[in-house]
Amino acid sequence: MKTLFLFISLAVSSCLAAQKSQWLVFLVHGDVQLTAKGKMPVAVKTKQVLSSEDKIEIKNDQSEITFFNKAGDYYQVKEKGGFIVSDWVKKNSGKAPGITPKFMSYLYEEMLHPAKGAKRNSSESVAASWGAGSRGNACMPVKWPLNLIITSKDTLVFTWAHVSKSLHYQFIIYGPDGDEFFNCLIRDTQMVVNTATLRNADLNKFSWSVNPVLKPCEAIEKNRVELVNADEEEKRAAKISKEVPKTENEVLYNLAIADALGLAGFYDKAFEYYLRAIFYTSK
Repeated sequence: MKTLFLFISLAVSSCLAAQKSQWLVFLVHGDVQLTAKGKMPVAVKTKQVLSSEDKIEIKNDQSEITFFNKAGDYYQVKEKGGFIVSDWVKKNSGKAPGITPKFMSYLYEEMLHPAKGAKRNSSESVAASWGAGSRGNACMPVKWPLNLIITSKDTLVFTWAHVSKSLHYQFIIYGPDGDEFFNCLIRDTQMVVNTATLRNADLNKFSWSVNPVLKPCEAIEKNRVELVNADEEEKRAAKISKEVPKTENEVLYNLAIADALGLAGFYDKAFEYYLRAIFYTSK
Protein backbone atom coordinates (compact mmCIF):
# COMPACT_ATOMS: atom_id res chain seq x y z
CA MET A 1 0.00 0.00 0.00
CA LYS A 2 2.92 2.34 0.74
CA THR A 3 4.34 1.80 -2.73
CA LEU A 4 0.98 2.43 -4.33
CA PHE A 5 0.54 5.59 -2.24
CA LEU A 6 3.89 6.97 -3.43
CA PHE A 7 2.94 6.18 -7.00
CA ILE A 8 -0.44 7.87 -6.65
CA SER A 9 1.15 10.95 -5.04
CA LEU A 10 3.45 11.35 -8.03
CA ALA A 11 0.67 10.70 -10.50
CA VAL A 12 -1.75 13.14 -8.91
CA SER A 13 0.75 15.97 -9.33
CA SER A 14 0.98 15.00 -13.00
CA CYS A 15 -2.79 14.93 -13.28
CA LEU A 16 -3.03 18.51 -12.06
CA ALA A 17 -0.18 19.92 -14.13
CA ALA A 18 -0.71 20.66 -17.82
CA GLN A 19 2.00 21.86 -20.14
CA LYS A 20 1.96 22.23 -23.87
CA SER A 21 4.95 20.35 -25.29
CA GLN A 22 6.57 22.35 -28.06
CA TRP A 23 10.26 21.44 -27.99
CA LEU A 24 12.42 18.35 -27.64
CA VAL A 25 15.88 18.28 -26.06
CA PHE A 26 18.31 16.89 -28.61
CA LEU A 27 21.59 16.81 -26.69
CA VAL A 28 22.87 17.88 -23.26
CA HIS A 29 26.44 18.31 -22.06
CA GLY A 30 27.46 19.08 -18.48
CA ASP A 31 25.28 20.64 -15.80
CA VAL A 32 22.02 22.02 -17.21
CA GLN A 33 18.84 22.41 -15.13
CA LEU A 34 15.18 22.74 -16.06
CA THR A 35 12.60 24.54 -13.95
CA ALA A 36 9.00 24.05 -15.06
CA LYS A 37 6.28 26.37 -13.76
CA GLY A 38 5.43 25.53 -10.18
CA LYS A 39 8.08 22.80 -9.91
CA MET A 40 11.56 22.35 -8.46
CA PRO A 41 14.66 22.46 -10.73
CA VAL A 42 15.73 19.12 -12.23
CA ALA A 43 18.64 18.03 -14.39
CA VAL A 44 17.86 18.21 -18.12
CA LYS A 45 17.96 14.89 -19.99
CA THR A 46 18.26 14.03 -23.66
CA LYS A 47 14.83 13.63 -25.31
CA GLN A 48 13.18 15.65 -22.55
CA VAL A 49 10.13 17.63 -23.60
CA LEU A 50 10.24 21.40 -23.15
CA SER A 51 7.47 23.96 -23.00
CA SER A 52 7.90 27.60 -24.01
CA GLU A 53 7.52 28.75 -20.39
CA ASP A 54 10.24 26.46 -19.03
CA LYS A 55 13.39 28.03 -17.58
CA ILE A 56 16.75 26.55 -18.54
CA GLU A 57 19.88 27.27 -16.51
CA ILE A 58 23.36 26.46 -17.81
CA LYS A 59 25.56 26.18 -14.73
CA ASN A 60 29.05 26.62 -16.21
CA ASP A 61 31.01 27.36 -19.39
CA GLN A 62 31.57 23.65 -20.05
CA SER A 63 27.83 22.93 -20.29
CA GLU A 64 25.43 23.31 -23.22
CA ILE A 65 22.01 22.23 -24.48
CA THR A 66 20.51 21.80 -27.95
CA PHE A 67 16.79 21.52 -28.67
CA PHE A 68 14.48 21.68 -31.68
CA ASN A 69 10.82 21.74 -32.71
CA LYS A 70 8.76 19.85 -35.28
CA ALA A 71 9.43 22.53 -37.89
CA GLY A 72 13.12 21.70 -37.74
CA ASP A 73 14.12 24.89 -35.91
CA TYR A 74 17.28 23.96 -34.06
CA TYR A 75 18.97 25.86 -31.20
CA GLN A 76 22.28 25.36 -29.46
CA VAL A 77 22.91 27.29 -26.24
CA LYS A 78 26.37 27.45 -24.67
CA GLU A 79 26.12 30.67 -22.67
CA LYS A 80 26.30 30.31 -18.89
CA GLY A 81 23.17 31.59 -17.12
CA GLY A 82 19.40 31.20 -17.24
CA PHE A 83 16.83 31.82 -19.95
CA ILE A 84 13.19 31.15 -20.73
CA VAL A 85 12.77 28.90 -23.79
CA SER A 86 10.34 31.25 -25.58
CA ASP A 87 12.59 34.28 -24.96
CA TRP A 88 15.63 32.53 -26.42
CA VAL A 89 13.69 31.40 -29.48
CA LYS A 90 12.46 34.94 -30.18
CA LYS A 91 15.98 36.38 -30.08
CA ASN A 92 17.73 33.69 -32.11
CA SER A 93 17.23 32.13 -35.53
CA GLY A 94 17.22 28.36 -35.76
CA LYS A 95 20.36 26.89 -37.31
CA ALA A 96 21.40 23.30 -37.80
CA PRO A 97 24.94 23.06 -39.25
CA GLY A 98 25.22 19.92 -41.33
CA ILE A 99 21.67 18.87 -40.49
CA THR A 100 18.74 19.55 -42.78
CA PRO A 101 15.56 20.97 -41.20
CA LYS A 102 13.63 18.22 -43.01
CA PHE A 103 15.56 15.53 -41.17
CA MET A 104 15.09 17.28 -37.82
CA SER A 105 11.38 17.51 -38.53
CA TYR A 106 11.23 13.77 -39.23
CA LEU A 107 13.14 13.00 -36.05
CA TYR A 108 10.84 15.16 -33.92
CA GLU A 109 7.72 13.60 -35.42
CA GLU A 110 9.09 10.12 -34.87
CA MET A 111 10.03 10.72 -31.24
CA LEU A 112 6.84 12.51 -30.17
CA HIS A 113 4.37 11.77 -32.96
CA PRO A 114 5.07 8.22 -34.21
CA ALA A 115 1.65 7.90 -35.88
CA LYS A 116 2.68 10.63 -38.33
CA GLY A 117 6.12 9.12 -38.85
CA ALA A 118 4.53 5.80 -39.81
CA LYS A 119 2.89 7.42 -42.84
CA ARG A 120 6.21 8.39 -44.39
CA ASN A 121 8.28 6.28 -46.72
CA SER A 122 11.29 4.96 -44.80
CA SER A 123 13.52 5.89 -47.74
CA GLU A 124 12.97 9.58 -46.92
CA SER A 125 14.71 9.26 -43.59
CA VAL A 126 15.99 6.44 -41.43
CA ALA A 127 14.26 8.13 -38.49
CA ALA A 128 10.93 7.71 -40.26
CA SER A 129 11.43 3.94 -40.48
CA TRP A 130 10.97 3.72 -36.70
CA GLY A 131 7.32 4.53 -37.28
CA ALA A 132 6.71 1.65 -39.67
CA GLY A 133 3.66 -0.30 -38.59
CA SER A 134 0.82 0.67 -36.31
CA ARG A 135 1.83 2.19 -32.96
CA GLY A 136 -1.68 3.18 -31.94
CA ASN A 137 -5.23 2.92 -33.24
CA ALA A 138 -6.90 5.76 -35.12
CA CYS A 139 -9.11 6.59 -32.14
CA MET A 140 -6.35 7.10 -29.57
CA PRO A 141 -2.89 7.56 -31.16
CA VAL A 142 -0.11 7.11 -28.64
CA LYS A 143 2.98 9.31 -28.86
CA TRP A 144 5.32 7.80 -26.26
CA PRO A 145 6.39 5.29 -25.03
CA LEU A 146 5.89 3.23 -28.17
CA ASN A 147 4.66 -0.34 -27.97
CA LEU A 148 7.28 -2.94 -26.97
CA ILE A 149 9.84 -0.38 -25.81
CA ILE A 150 12.70 -1.59 -23.58
CA THR A 151 14.26 1.00 -21.29
CA SER A 152 16.33 1.56 -18.14
CA LYS A 153 15.04 5.12 -17.61
CA ASP A 154 14.23 6.27 -14.07
CA THR A 155 11.30 8.33 -15.37
CA LEU A 156 8.82 7.76 -18.20
CA VAL A 157 6.74 10.54 -19.72
CA PHE A 158 3.62 8.96 -21.23
CA THR A 159 2.13 11.19 -23.96
CA TRP A 160 -0.82 10.87 -26.33
CA ALA A 161 -2.75 12.91 -28.90
CA HIS A 162 -5.50 15.35 -27.96
CA VAL A 163 -8.49 13.79 -29.74
CA SER A 164 -11.51 14.99 -27.80
CA LYS A 165 -13.11 18.30 -26.83
CA SER A 166 -13.00 16.90 -23.32
CA LEU A 167 -9.71 17.47 -21.50
CA HIS A 168 -10.19 14.33 -19.39
CA TYR A 169 -8.57 11.00 -20.17
CA GLN A 170 -8.54 7.67 -18.34
CA PHE A 171 -4.92 6.58 -17.89
CA ILE A 172 -4.38 2.97 -16.76
CA ILE A 173 -1.30 0.85 -16.01
CA TYR A 174 -1.74 -2.93 -16.06
CA GLY A 175 0.39 -5.62 -14.45
CA PRO A 176 1.70 -8.72 -16.30
CA ASP A 177 -1.53 -10.58 -15.51
CA GLY A 178 -3.68 -7.82 -17.03
CA ASP A 179 -5.02 -6.55 -13.70
CA GLU A 180 -5.14 -2.80 -13.18
CA PHE A 181 -2.26 -1.52 -11.06
CA PHE A 182 -3.13 2.16 -11.37
CA ASN A 183 -6.08 4.12 -12.77
CA CYS A 184 -6.11 7.90 -13.03
CA LEU A 185 -8.51 10.47 -14.49
CA ILE A 186 -6.13 13.05 -15.92
CA ARG A 187 -6.72 16.50 -17.37
CA ASP A 188 -3.72 16.56 -19.67
CA THR A 189 -2.14 14.63 -22.55
CA GLN A 190 0.82 13.36 -20.57
CA MET A 191 1.60 11.46 -17.40
CA VAL A 192 4.99 11.36 -15.63
CA VAL A 193 5.80 8.10 -13.81
CA ASN A 194 8.80 7.17 -11.66
CA THR A 195 9.83 3.69 -12.82
CA ALA A 196 11.30 2.81 -9.40
CA THR A 197 7.76 2.46 -8.10
CA LEU A 198 6.91 0.00 -10.87
CA ARG A 199 10.09 -2.00 -10.31
CA ASN A 200 9.42 -2.20 -6.57
CA ALA A 201 5.97 -3.60 -7.34
CA ASP A 202 7.54 -6.28 -9.60
CA LEU A 203 6.17 -4.59 -12.71
CA ASN A 204 9.30 -4.89 -14.85
CA LYS A 205 6.93 -5.81 -17.66
CA PHE A 206 3.68 -3.87 -17.81
CA SER A 207 1.26 -2.34 -20.27
CA TRP A 208 -0.65 0.93 -20.34
CA SER A 209 -3.59 2.52 -22.10
CA VAL A 210 -5.36 5.85 -22.32
CA ASN A 211 -8.94 6.65 -23.37
CA PRO A 212 -10.98 9.87 -23.76
CA VAL A 213 -13.72 9.92 -21.10
CA LEU A 214 -16.56 11.64 -22.99
CA LYS A 215 -15.69 10.11 -26.34
CA PRO A 216 -14.25 6.69 -25.50
CA CYS A 217 -12.64 4.38 -28.04
CA GLU A 218 -14.44 1.12 -28.67
CA ALA A 219 -11.17 -0.82 -28.75
CA ILE A 220 -8.29 0.21 -26.51
CA GLU A 221 -4.76 -0.74 -27.49
CA LYS A 222 -2.48 -1.69 -24.60
CA ASN A 223 1.13 -0.68 -25.17
CA ARG A 224 3.72 -2.90 -23.54
CA VAL A 225 6.88 -1.65 -21.81
CA GLU A 226 9.81 -3.66 -20.42
CA LEU A 227 11.98 -2.15 -17.67
CA VAL A 228 15.57 -3.37 -17.42
CA ASN A 229 18.61 -2.17 -15.48
CA ALA A 230 21.32 -0.16 -17.23
CA ASP A 231 23.74 -3.10 -17.43
CA GLU A 232 21.15 -5.38 -19.01
CA GLU A 233 20.16 -2.67 -21.51
CA GLU A 234 23.81 -2.12 -22.45
CA LYS A 235 24.46 -5.85 -22.83
CA ARG A 236 21.44 -6.58 -25.01
CA ALA A 237 21.91 -3.46 -27.13
CA ALA A 238 25.60 -4.26 -27.67
CA LYS A 239 24.70 -7.73 -28.96
CA ILE A 240 22.31 -6.23 -31.53
CA SER A 241 24.88 -3.61 -32.57
CA LYS A 242 27.57 -6.24 -33.19
CA GLU A 243 25.24 -8.14 -35.52
CA VAL A 244 25.00 -5.17 -37.92
CA PRO A 245 27.48 -5.63 -40.81
CA LYS A 246 30.35 -3.11 -40.74
CA THR A 247 30.52 -0.69 -43.68
CA GLU A 248 33.10 1.90 -44.79
CA ASN A 249 30.52 4.68 -44.56
CA GLU A 250 30.51 5.61 -40.86
CA VAL A 251 27.29 7.60 -41.10
CA LEU A 252 25.29 4.82 -42.76
CA TYR A 253 26.79 2.29 -40.38
CA ASN A 254 25.62 4.24 -37.31
CA LEU A 255 22.18 4.74 -38.86
CA ALA A 256 21.92 1.00 -39.57
CA ILE A 257 22.74 0.21 -35.94
CA ALA A 258 20.19 2.80 -34.78
CA ASP A 259 17.53 1.25 -36.98
CA ALA A 260 18.25 -2.26 -35.68
CA LEU A 261 18.09 -1.07 -32.07
CA GLY A 262 14.88 0.86 -32.72
CA LEU A 263 13.17 -2.13 -34.28
CA ALA A 264 14.20 -4.23 -31.26
CA GLY A 265 12.68 -1.72 -28.86
CA PHE A 266 15.88 -0.10 -27.55
CA TYR A 267 14.90 3.45 -28.49
CA ASP A 268 17.19 5.20 -26.00
CA LYS A 269 20.23 3.37 -27.36
CA ALA A 270 19.04 3.87 -30.94
CA PHE A 271 18.87 7.61 -30.36
CA GLU A 272 22.53 7.62 -29.27
CA TYR A 273 23.56 6.18 -32.65
CA TYR A 274 21.42 8.73 -34.47
CA LEU A 275 23.37 11.42 -32.64
CA ARG A 276 26.66 9.84 -33.68
CA ALA A 277 25.59 9.77 -37.32
CA ILE A 278 24.19 13.31 -37.33
CA PHE A 279 27.13 14.94 -35.59
CA TYR A 280 29.56 12.98 -37.77
CA THR A 281 27.99 14.66 -40.81
CA SER A 282 28.41 18.10 -39.22
CA LYS A 283 32.16 17.77 -38.70
